[in-house]
Amino acid sequence: MLTGVGADGTEHEDVVNFASELALGEDSPEIELPNDADPGGSPLRFRLRLFLLLMSLDWLAHGDFGPYAASVSKARRPCFKCLWTAQCPCAFMSRDDPRRRFVTHSQHCQASQRRTHAEVMQTVSELRRLSQQDRTKTAMKTLATETGVFSAHFASEHLLRDIVKDPTVDTMHLFFAGKTRYLLSWVTDHFIPRDFEWTDLNRNKNAFPFKRSGVRVPDLERSKGDHRQSCSIHLNAAQAMAFSVARCSPLLLGPNVCTSPPPFPLLRRGGYSGPHR
Repeated sequence: MLTGVGADGTEHEDVVNFASELALGEDSPEIELPNDADPGGSPLRFRLRLFLLLMSLDWLAHGDFGPYAASVSKARRPCFKCLWTAQCPCAFMSRDDPRRRFVTHSQHCQASQRRTHAEVMQTVSELRRLSQQDRTKTAMKTLATETGVFSAHFASEHLLRDIVKDPTVDTMHLFFAGKTRYLLSWVTDHFIPRDFEWTDLNRNKNAFPFKRSGVRVPDLERSKGDHRQSCSIHLNAAQAMAFSVARCSPLLLGPNVCTSPPPFPLLRRGGYSGPHR
Protein backbone atom coordinates (compact mmCIF):
# COMPACT_ATOMS: atom_id res chain seq x y z
CA MET A 1 0.00 0.00 0.00
CA LEU A 2 2.83 2.40 0.76
CA THR A 3 5.50 1.54 -1.80
CA GLY A 4 3.67 -0.50 -4.40
CA VAL A 5 6.11 -3.40 -3.91
CA GLY A 6 4.83 -6.76 -2.76
CA ALA A 7 6.46 -9.10 -0.26
CA ASP A 8 7.94 -11.11 -3.14
CA GLY A 9 9.44 -8.01 -4.76
CA THR A 10 6.76 -7.58 -7.43
CA GLU A 11 6.19 -3.92 -8.34
CA HIS A 12 2.51 -3.07 -8.69
CA GLU A 13 2.28 0.00 -10.89
CA ASP A 14 -1.34 -0.47 -11.93
CA VAL A 15 -2.93 -0.04 -8.51
CA VAL A 16 -3.51 2.96 -6.30
CA ASN A 17 -0.79 3.21 -3.70
CA PHE A 18 1.23 5.86 -1.93
CA ALA A 19 4.16 5.48 -4.31
CA SER A 20 2.02 6.16 -7.39
CA GLU A 21 0.43 9.16 -5.70
CA LEU A 22 3.89 10.63 -5.20
CA ALA A 23 4.95 10.00 -8.78
CA LEU A 24 5.76 13.25 -10.54
CA GLY A 25 5.44 13.63 -14.29
CA GLU A 26 2.88 13.52 -17.06
CA ASP A 27 0.75 11.00 -15.20
CA SER A 28 0.07 13.29 -12.23
CA PRO A 29 -3.45 14.78 -12.26
CA GLU A 30 -4.40 18.17 -13.63
CA ILE A 31 -6.71 20.60 -11.84
CA GLU A 32 -8.51 23.78 -12.87
CA LEU A 33 -8.44 26.95 -10.77
CA PRO A 34 -10.19 30.32 -11.36
CA ASN A 35 -8.17 32.98 -13.14
CA ASP A 36 -7.83 35.85 -10.66
CA ALA A 37 -6.60 38.16 -13.41
CA ASP A 38 -9.69 37.45 -15.54
CA PRO A 39 -12.53 36.22 -13.29
CA GLY A 40 -14.89 35.97 -16.22
CA GLY A 41 -12.47 34.09 -18.43
CA SER A 42 -11.57 30.44 -18.70
CA PRO A 43 -10.04 28.74 -15.65
CA LEU A 44 -6.34 27.98 -15.58
CA ARG A 45 -5.06 24.41 -15.68
CA PHE A 46 -2.30 23.29 -13.34
CA ARG A 47 -0.40 20.03 -12.95
CA LEU A 48 -0.83 18.82 -9.39
CA ARG A 49 2.43 17.82 -7.74
CA LEU A 50 2.52 16.34 -4.27
CA PHE A 51 5.42 16.94 -1.89
CA LEU A 52 5.80 15.17 1.43
CA LEU A 53 7.55 16.69 4.45
CA LEU A 54 8.21 14.33 7.34
CA MET A 55 9.38 15.70 10.68
CA SER A 56 10.44 12.89 12.97
CA LEU A 57 12.05 13.88 16.26
CA ASP A 58 13.28 12.19 19.40
CA TRP A 59 11.66 12.86 22.75
CA LEU A 60 13.76 15.82 23.84
CA ALA A 61 13.73 17.48 20.42
CA HIS A 62 9.94 17.33 20.52
CA GLY A 63 10.03 19.47 23.63
CA ASP A 64 11.73 22.26 21.69
CA PHE A 65 9.70 21.64 18.54
CA GLY A 66 6.55 22.16 20.58
CA PRO A 67 5.94 24.22 23.71
CA TYR A 68 6.95 21.43 26.06
CA ALA A 69 9.97 20.82 28.24
CA ALA A 70 13.30 20.31 26.49
CA SER A 71 14.56 18.36 29.52
CA VAL A 72 12.36 15.81 31.25
CA SER A 73 14.24 16.35 34.51
CA LYS A 74 12.92 19.92 34.70
CA ALA A 75 9.26 19.12 34.13
CA ARG A 76 6.67 17.63 36.42
CA ARG A 77 4.69 16.67 33.30
CA PRO A 78 7.23 15.93 30.52
CA CYS A 79 4.88 14.08 28.15
CA PHE A 80 3.50 16.04 25.19
CA LYS A 81 0.53 13.67 24.74
CA CYS A 82 -0.90 13.51 28.25
CA LEU A 83 -0.60 14.96 31.75
CA TRP A 84 1.69 12.20 32.96
CA THR A 85 3.75 12.58 36.12
CA ALA A 86 6.24 9.99 37.33
CA GLN A 87 5.73 10.66 41.04
CA CYS A 88 2.31 8.99 41.28
CA PRO A 89 1.83 5.21 41.75
CA CYS A 90 -0.55 5.22 38.77
CA ALA A 91 2.09 6.63 36.43
CA PHE A 92 3.09 3.30 34.90
CA MET A 93 -0.38 1.73 34.82
CA SER A 94 -2.52 1.62 31.71
CA ARG A 95 -5.69 3.69 31.74
CA ASP A 96 -7.90 0.58 31.96
CA ASP A 97 -5.86 -1.05 34.74
CA PRO A 98 -8.33 -1.97 37.54
CA ARG A 99 -5.67 -1.19 40.15
CA ARG A 100 -6.16 2.50 39.43
CA ARG A 101 -9.32 2.44 41.54
CA PHE A 102 -7.33 1.67 44.67
CA VAL A 103 -4.34 3.98 44.12
CA THR A 104 -3.67 6.87 46.47
CA HIS A 105 -2.75 9.50 43.93
CA SER A 106 -0.02 12.03 44.53
CA GLN A 107 -0.80 15.69 45.09
CA HIS A 108 -0.12 16.76 41.51
CA CYS A 109 -1.48 13.70 39.69
CA GLN A 110 -4.05 14.17 36.94
CA ALA A 111 -4.26 10.45 36.09
CA SER A 112 -2.47 10.84 32.74
CA GLN A 113 -5.36 12.83 31.33
CA ARG A 114 -4.89 13.39 27.61
CA ARG A 115 -3.74 16.79 26.45
CA THR A 116 -5.75 18.71 23.88
CA HIS A 117 -4.62 21.33 21.39
CA ALA A 118 -7.04 23.90 22.80
CA GLU A 119 -5.91 23.46 26.40
CA VAL A 120 -2.21 23.65 25.50
CA MET A 121 -2.74 26.78 23.42
CA GLN A 122 -4.72 28.32 26.28
CA THR A 123 -1.69 27.82 28.53
CA VAL A 124 0.56 29.25 25.83
CA SER A 125 -1.66 32.33 25.62
CA GLU A 126 -1.41 32.76 29.38
CA LEU A 127 2.39 32.51 29.20
CA ARG A 128 2.43 35.18 26.52
CA ARG A 129 0.21 37.42 28.61
CA LEU A 130 2.42 37.02 31.65
CA SER A 131 5.56 37.66 29.61
CA GLN A 132 4.26 41.16 28.80
CA GLN A 133 3.92 42.08 32.46
CA ASP A 134 6.50 43.07 35.02
CA ARG A 135 7.59 40.75 37.84
CA THR A 136 5.82 37.66 36.49
CA LYS A 137 8.79 35.28 36.16
CA THR A 138 7.74 33.35 39.24
CA ALA A 139 4.17 33.05 37.97
CA MET A 140 5.41 31.85 34.57
CA LYS A 141 7.69 29.27 36.16
CA THR A 142 4.88 27.99 38.38
CA LEU A 143 2.51 27.71 35.41
CA ALA A 144 5.13 25.86 33.35
CA THR A 145 5.86 23.43 36.18
CA GLU A 146 2.18 22.66 36.72
CA THR A 147 1.27 22.21 33.05
CA GLY A 148 4.48 21.02 31.39
CA VAL A 149 4.14 23.83 28.84
CA PHE A 150 7.29 25.94 28.86
CA SER A 151 7.53 27.91 25.61
CA ALA A 152 5.41 30.81 24.46
CA HIS A 153 6.80 30.63 20.91
CA PHE A 154 7.58 27.36 19.11
CA ALA A 155 7.79 25.85 15.63
CA SER A 156 4.96 23.32 15.75
CA GLU A 157 2.39 26.10 16.14
CA HIS A 158 3.14 27.26 12.60
CA LEU A 159 3.60 23.82 10.99
CA LEU A 160 0.90 21.60 12.54
CA ARG A 161 -2.86 21.86 12.81
CA ASP A 162 -2.90 20.08 16.16
CA ILE A 163 0.28 20.37 18.22
CA VAL A 164 -0.77 17.40 20.39
CA LYS A 165 -2.09 14.87 17.89
CA ASP A 166 0.06 15.63 14.86
CA PRO A 167 3.66 15.31 16.16
CA THR A 168 5.39 12.00 15.46
CA VAL A 169 8.26 10.52 17.42
CA ASP A 170 11.32 8.93 15.81
CA THR A 171 10.65 5.34 16.87
CA MET A 172 14.12 4.15 15.88
CA HIS A 173 15.69 6.76 18.16
CA LEU A 174 13.20 6.42 21.00
CA PHE A 175 12.81 2.64 21.04
CA PHE A 176 15.89 0.99 19.58
CA ALA A 177 18.47 3.63 20.58
CA GLY A 178 16.69 4.24 23.88
CA LYS A 179 14.51 1.68 25.61
CA THR A 180 15.84 -1.41 23.84
CA ARG A 181 19.48 -0.68 24.72
CA TYR A 182 18.55 -0.45 28.39
CA LEU A 183 16.43 -3.60 28.27
CA LEU A 184 19.25 -5.56 26.65
CA SER A 185 21.58 -4.27 29.34
CA TRP A 186 19.21 -5.42 32.10
CA VAL A 187 18.95 -8.86 30.50
CA THR A 188 22.73 -9.27 30.25
CA ASP A 189 23.11 -8.06 33.86
CA HIS A 190 20.78 -10.85 34.88
CA PHE A 191 22.39 -13.69 32.90
CA ILE A 192 26.07 -12.68 32.92
CA PRO A 193 27.98 -14.31 34.52
CA ARG A 194 25.32 -16.65 35.97
CA ASP A 195 24.46 -18.52 32.76
CA PHE A 196 27.08 -17.39 30.24
CA GLU A 197 29.93 -14.89 29.75
CA TRP A 198 30.44 -11.90 27.48
CA THR A 199 32.87 -13.99 25.44
CA ASP A 200 30.16 -16.61 24.87
CA LEU A 201 27.66 -14.00 23.75
CA ASN A 202 30.13 -12.28 21.41
CA ARG A 203 31.36 -15.59 19.95
CA ASN A 204 27.81 -16.54 18.99
CA LYS A 205 27.15 -12.99 17.85
CA ASN A 206 30.11 -13.11 15.47
CA ALA A 207 28.84 -16.38 14.01
CA PHE A 208 25.42 -14.92 13.26
CA PRO A 209 24.83 -13.83 9.61
CA PHE A 210 24.19 -10.15 10.31
CA LYS A 211 25.53 -9.28 6.85
CA ARG A 212 22.16 -10.19 5.39
CA SER A 213 20.72 -7.06 6.99
CA GLY A 214 23.74 -4.93 6.10
CA VAL A 215 24.38 -4.10 9.76
CA ARG A 216 27.58 -4.83 11.65
CA VAL A 217 26.97 -5.34 15.37
CA PRO A 218 30.10 -4.61 17.45
CA ASP A 219 31.16 -6.76 20.39
CA LEU A 220 28.99 -6.22 23.44
CA GLU A 221 30.31 -5.39 26.88
CA ARG A 222 29.15 -3.79 30.09
CA SER A 223 29.21 0.01 30.08
CA LYS A 224 32.59 1.04 31.44
CA GLY A 225 32.60 2.39 34.97
CA ASP A 226 28.90 1.69 35.49
CA HIS A 227 27.75 -1.47 37.25
CA ARG A 228 24.14 -0.47 37.77
CA GLN A 229 21.36 -2.46 36.17
CA SER A 230 20.11 0.75 34.55
CA CYS A 231 23.17 1.24 32.32
CA SER A 232 22.86 0.76 28.56
CA ILE A 233 24.97 -1.01 25.97
CA HIS A 234 26.76 0.86 23.19
CA LEU A 235 24.62 0.08 20.15
CA ASN A 236 23.04 2.57 17.80
CA ALA A 237 19.43 2.21 16.67
CA ALA A 238 20.14 -0.01 13.63
CA GLN A 239 22.49 -2.26 15.60
CA ALA A 240 20.05 -2.55 18.49
CA MET A 241 17.25 -3.50 16.11
CA ALA A 242 19.36 -6.12 14.34
CA PHE A 243 20.54 -7.61 17.63
CA SER A 244 17.01 -7.56 19.12
CA VAL A 245 15.67 -9.57 16.20
CA ALA A 246 18.67 -11.91 16.06
CA ARG A 247 18.63 -12.67 19.78
CA CYS A 248 15.59 -14.86 19.12
CA SER A 249 17.88 -17.22 17.23
CA PRO A 250 19.65 -20.21 18.90
CA LEU A 251 22.57 -19.52 16.55
CA LEU A 252 23.21 -16.24 18.32
CA LEU A 253 22.59 -17.24 21.91
CA GLY A 254 23.64 -20.85 21.83
CA PRO A 255 21.78 -23.98 22.96
CA ASN A 256 22.49 -23.35 26.66
CA VAL A 257 20.77 -19.98 26.62
CA CYS A 258 18.12 -20.21 23.95
CA THR A 259 16.07 -23.15 25.22
CA SER A 260 12.64 -21.53 25.09
CA PRO A 261 10.78 -20.42 21.97
CA PRO A 262 10.91 -16.82 20.70
CA PRO A 263 10.32 -13.99 21.28
CA PHE A 264 12.12 -14.02 24.66
CA PRO A 265 14.67 -16.87 24.66
CA LEU A 266 16.92 -15.03 27.10
CA LEU A 267 14.24 -15.40 29.74
CA ARG A 268 14.14 -19.17 29.78
CA ARG A 269 14.22 -19.40 33.57
CA GLY A 270 11.66 -16.67 34.12
CA GLY A 271 13.89 -14.87 36.58
CA TYR A 272 13.52 -11.44 34.95
CA SER A 273 10.13 -9.75 34.91
CA GLY A 274 11.10 -6.37 33.51
CA PRO A 275 8.86 -4.08 31.41
CA HIS A 276 9.74 -5.71 28.09
CA ARG A 277 7.85 -8.85 29.04
